[in-house]
Amino acid sequence: MGEQSVQSLLPRVVPGKTVDKQEMIEHIKERTGFHKSDIVAMLAEIEDTLLHFLKMGRPVRLEGIGLFTTSVRLNGEVKVHFRLETHLKEQLNLSGAYTGQIKNKNHIGKSLADLQQIAQSNGGSS
Repeated sequence: MGEQSVQSLLPRVVPGKTVDKQEMIEHIKERTGFHKSDIVAMLAEIEDTLLHFLKMGRPVRLEGIGLFTTSVRLNGEVKVHFRLETHLKEQLNLSGAYTGQIKNKNHIGKSLADLQQIAQSNGGSS
């Protein structure tokens, strides 16, 4: 068998179940006491408003959440990009804040050279 690749040793997020709109609505309802119908209406309005401005080529910044921008591909397809607000990234990166599953979590903080050494020492095991 071949040498274990360094790529396979990199820490990776193991995605959990995707949170859908209904779960978001229930979470907001429980935290705020707002009526479900009001939350549904507000989310629908945010969706419509976001699309309205993006169709005009205008970046949309939702303060505290992030920035939506558009670009276009050679084939004419419009792409939407999202950049998370810095303070949210910082909150995710606080020690112990991220509670999701991470594969190869024990390799966080290691260098590529460290991982190359591990890959070589694991040689035949995959």
